This record gives sequence, C-alpha cells and structure tokens, in this order.
Amino acid sequence: MVQRIQLRRGTAAEWAAANPVLGLGEPGVETDSGKMKLGDGSTAWNARPYASKGDKGEPGSPGMADDASVAQQVTSGTATKAALNATYVRPVKVSDLTLPVYAAHRVGANIAPEQTLEGFTLTAALDIPILDMDVWGSVEGVPFCVHDQTLDRTTTLTGNVSDRSAAELQLATVDPSTWHAPGWPNTKLLTMEDVLRRFGGRSVLSIEVKDTRAVVGANMVALLQKYGLTKSVIINSYSLAALAPFVAAGVECMFNNDTYATTPATLLAAGVTWMGASAYVTTDAQIADAISKGMKVCVYTVERHNQRAKYVGLGVHMIMGDDPAYVQGDPAKYRRKSTSFASQIWGHGIIDGRGSRTNNSINSSGEMVLAGTGSLEPSVLIGELSPVANPSGTYSITATVKLVSASTWAAVCFAVGSDVPFKQAGTTGYMVLIRNTGSLELFKVTDGSGGNALATGSTAAIAAGGTATLKVDVSPTGLTVTRTDAGPTSIVSSDTAYRGGYIHVSKQNAASEVRFLSLTVS
Repeated sequence: MVQRIQLRRGTAAEWAAANPVLGLGEPGVETDSGKMKLGDGSTAWNARPYASKGDKGEPGSPGMADDASVAQQVTSGTATKAALNATYVRPVKVSDLTLPVYAAHRVGANIAPEQTLEGFTLTAALDIPILDMDVWGSVEGVPFCVHDQTLDRTTTLTGNVSDRSAAELQLATVDPSTWHAPGWPNTKLLTMEDVLRRFGGRSVLSIEVKDTRAVVGANMVALLQKYGLTKSVIINSYSLAALAPFVAAGVECMFNNDTYATTPATLLAAGVTWMGASAYVTTDAQIADAISKGMKVCVYTVERHNQRAKYVGLGVHMIMGDDPAYVQGDPAKYRRKSTSFASQIWGHGIIDGRGSRTNNSINSSGEMVLAGTGSLEPSVLIGELSPVANPSGTYSITATVKLVSASTWAAVCFAVGSDVPFKQAGTTGYMVLIRNTGSLELFKVTDGSGGNALATGSTAAIAAGGTATLKVDVSPTGLTVTRTDAGPTSIVSSDTAYRGGYIHVSKQNAASEVRFLSLTVS
C-alpha cells in the first residue's frame, strides 16, 4: 500500500532561522536547494550535515542509503519517491491560523483519553487546528503532559506530579479503561518534549502552565527554542507572572481571566495578547468588552452547537471544547448512523445536561449508563447521530434500552430543535417513553416544559434488568412508534410540527438506573 508521508520543508533561510531539532530519523528538505538533513533527536538543524545517497551518518544516527530506506525510517513501511516529496512546508505558526479557530481542550477529552498519545493522534487526524494540553513538572522540573495536580485520577500512581522524579513518571501507567472508557488500552505519560517531537509544528499547541515553578517555565522555554516552535504555540496560565518568561521569549501568551478581574490594559502592558474566558463564568458583556479593547479572546469549554453560534456571533477568536469536531458543526467530521457504545468508546457529541460526557459511563458490555444529574429528568444528547441527515424525508430511529431499576422509565427524544439539554426552556420536539409496566407513550414538547400526550399503548411489562427495543418511523405526514421486541405493538400520531433536528435520551430521575445499548438512524 502506498503511504503519503509529510516531510518538513522550507527554504534554506527558513531552516537556518528556525534552527529546530529534528526527531531521530526525521527528514527535513530545503525546497530551494533540494538538499535533505536527517535528525538525530538532539542536534539543531544548523549543526547537522546534509544527507547524501549512501551516507551512513555519524555513529548511532540513522543515515540515508536511498529513498526506500528513508521511507522505512519514517514509517516502518514502504513509500514511493513521490510520497516522500509531500506537502509539509514548515512548522505551522499561530499567525497562520484563520480566526475564529477551534481548539481541542485536553486534546479532545470527551472522545479520547485526555493528554495521551492516542488522544493527540486522534484529534490531529481530525484536522483540529489547535491541540490543548496542560503541564506539571517532575520534582526536577521536567515538564509532563498532565491536567491534574495529582496522579490519582488518570494513572496507577498517587500523589502530586511535582513530588515524583521524571524517571518515576515515565514508568507510570495511564489506565483510561478505569476512568474514560473500557475500550482504551493502558498507555504512558507524555513529556512536553514527546509532544513537541511528534506534533510540534504540525498543529499549533495551546499549553497551560499549571506548575508555576520557575524551573518548569525555564525548561518549557528551552524546549520551545530547541525545536524552533516559539511561534507555533500559545502559552496560557492563571498566573500572569508565570507567563513572563514566555513573553520575553517572543511566545504568544494567554491569561485565563474567568472573573474578568484583570483588565485588558494590564494584560496588554504585560505583553499578553490573548485572554481566556470561561463559558460558565465570564459574561458576554465582559467578553465583548475585552475584544473591544484589543484582546484576542478564547472561550472554554464550549460543547454544543448553540454555544458555538453565540460565541461566533460575539466575535471570539478561539473556541475550545472537549469535542471540537462536534462543536465545529460539520456533520462530515462526526455524524454516523449508529452509536459507538458497543465498541466501548465514546462517540462525538455525547453530552449530558451539565455539559459533560464524564457524568455518564460506558461499561464493559458496551452499554451507556445514564448518570443522575439531580434534575427531574436527566437527559443526554446523542450528538453523533445529530442533526438527522434527512430532515424533510422519511427516516427511522431504533433504540434498545435496559431498565435496570424495578420502577422507572426511559425515553428517546427526537426532532428536537436544538442540542441544548432536552426540556430546557425553549426546546421543542417529541419524546417516546417506555415504562417498566410496558406502557408506551408519545409526547409533544413545546417551549421545554411539560408534554402533550399524542398517543399511548400497552405492551408487555419489563422486569428489572430487562430490555426493550423501540422503533420510531418519521415521515412528512406522521409518526409511528413500535415496540419491536414484544408484539409488535405500535402507536401512531399524525402530528407534523417537528422534523429532523437532534436526538437525546432521558430517564425518569437521578435515582433510577437506565442503560442504552444502541441507537441507530436509517
């Protein structure tokens, strides 16, 4: 199979000015001279020799025998010469970005284990322009890619990151099957240098300095300079002092100013050109004021289409979310015909009423377990199926649900006009509900409150732990709901008020346990 390889390319002058360190065996090409150098993982570009056919290089370096051997070094596979003359011109810079731009918070924490190699690889493959990560330092100050101050939640170690040596951290096991989804294998912590080597210059990196010790900041600056990436990252922090060494190094910086307690004038005077704003704390008026005073504003964390539309309208410059492929709103990047639960991983756009995926879980049987949120009717958006691809035509939604509790109900909500939590004020759509008693009910919801019964029917009772499969047939002239695993029994309505839209699922209350095995749209 022919593989397409991306080489770092630039003119001789561009290479000399950037003077990066290429990874072991990583090739770089001068577009004006046609010459190539191969990295050794430690020596800067200007000090490396040019490779020539048959050149074996220095002891321990990969050398270059011919085009095929270079391909082998890069891909451990085969490639044609044409594939080697690929498209990567130079490290992408912050100045190359088209605003507003989308960023993957924690490298897309809703769809892959946060800040892991697997997460970086998946999100980069989705062409998300900015990959966001956090840094804590080891006891020596070596920067590691970790969100929490402690290791307890995401690894098999415990205690503070900064209390462990770099050697201990490199041996730590990240166990995402215990905290993200069971389909993901164990992996290792990444250092900041690991990330720069693999992804630096291919995507802009947003790096939050959580560990504000001077030694950590100094080591981060040194790494950015070593790899020629000072113009390819945005460094952010809740500490203005922690940003100072990065500003001095010519790196674009962002101060996370959720409460708007620090004025734009103060930030600009400190050389900070970006301001971070919380979607749940910072007001729209504060965001508009910051923009009017010359700040570039990033809003985090944005998870829904309706949120994106609001912030684009406000004129923000960066929208950061845990599932940016969904937030962008291009169905070609995320929509599918069936849920991904059976694979024991999270699909795109699975968001509960509190704006998070992590309040729910997928078990080792491939079932999505709805968690309680304290509201009367907890709901979860099934964004990976939404909005429906054929809104004005005929389509079907099929769902299999397990009623674990002895007395409860589960619901599929469809033709919902927005991806905000179902039954929030202003939402519209339909809700088909199945009870343990076997009662099958169809409701019409207007303005997010209550529900007008359109049709009801009786089916076989469902014992605790039993399942039911519901099929909703939607046409331009009516609705038919069928329980297909018993009877089958159908209920019908001629209502035509709502079509297309989003799909949500719901359950009776926070105390009841309901699991969805699958949903499909056909």
